[in-house]
Amino acid sequence: MSSDVLRLGNDHLNLRDSTIANNINGGATHLIRFDDTGELEMSNNILWQPGKLTLLYPGGGQNLDSNDIRYNIVSDNTTLPQGPYNVQNDPQFIDPELSNFGLRISSPALDFSPPVAGNDVGIDGRPRDQQVRPGPPRALLRDAGALERQPSDPYLINGTFDGSLRLWPNDFPDYTHWVALNDGPAGVSGSAEMFIPGDQTGEPGGFQIASIYGVKQCFRVPWPGNYTLAARGFSRADGSVIFPDTPALNWRLRYNSHNCTGSIDFEGDLLLPGNIGWNSPQAPALITVPESNWGFQTTLEISLGVLQNFNDPAAQNSLFARLDNVVLHYQDDADVIFRNGFEIPDNVIEVTSPTSF
Repeated sequence: MSSDVLRLGNDHLNLRDSTIANNINGGATHLIRFDDTGELEMSNNILWQPGKLTLLYPGGGQNLDSNDIRYNIVSDNTTLPQGPYNVQNDPQFIDPELSNFGLRISSPALDFSPPVAGNDVGIDGRPRDQQVRPGPPRALLRDAGALERQPSDPYLINGTFDGSLRLWPNDFPDYTHWVALNDGPAGVSGSAEMFIPGDQTGEPGGFQIASIYGVKQCFRVPWPGNYTLAARGFSRADGSVIFPDTPALNWRLRYNSHNCTGSIDFEGDLLLPGNIGWNSPQAPALITVPESNWGFQTTLEISLGVLQNFNDPAAQNSLFARLDNVVLHYQDDADVIFRNGFEIPDNVIEVTSPTSF
């Protein structure tokens, strides 16, 4: 498309609760253009087209009222009237390459504008005006755009490995891959499998590969507080494997690294049982993010791996495990039950020791 996304003459446009993003309009300089003197109302939208200006009003703008253009998340606010709450910020869509324009938990579009009476559902049929941020009831409830994030939506993206390892960068594609086998009734469609044959883990009697962490996800921590991390792990299907390896999760907390590449402030490991079949940890890991250290650059890097069982007397030991249903959950004061069936135990594992260098 070589024209503007929206181009009107002497008309009245009321653009509300809409998401306009990822359009191909190479020949246009703006997303929205009014050629005459039409009236424009624009509220609670996401207009995300980096490299394009938002609004062109060659008709003169006599009917352009800044109070009618408010509560919008845009890639350019320089062409908008200086009304309230027009924010130029990445909306952080879940997976725009696959046309999933839902909002991640760290999106600035969450709980962004006042509720709208009588406008009850988004375009996906789910309820609108859902408070997602913790704390007392808020005056601002509605998410910007066409889709409302629900409080029960998962924090991690594709933690069930639905169809692929998409959005989990893979450092070892030769040894870590997606498989269709999953965590039984609780699974969706697949899991992450890590496997290194015994003849590739090291020399007999010499150096052996002790672990591999294959895939990871960089998670922007949306607010301070306590987070719990859990998953389901698989290391053997029956009793024929006497010395199973250990499925594991590693987490690294960085207070000031938006892309999970800076210095690590805290880290820890969550080890899953090597019993027959799919198993949960004895207790989730508890990750504490103090309010005094949290900021908009705070991230949590979560890596999935497998640890070698050195009780195996074989000369060369293979490495094998599968992981599925990786769950990161915020624990607020009112929470008494973890999602996905993890109840709060008396012996929650808190691993917040400083990293040693």
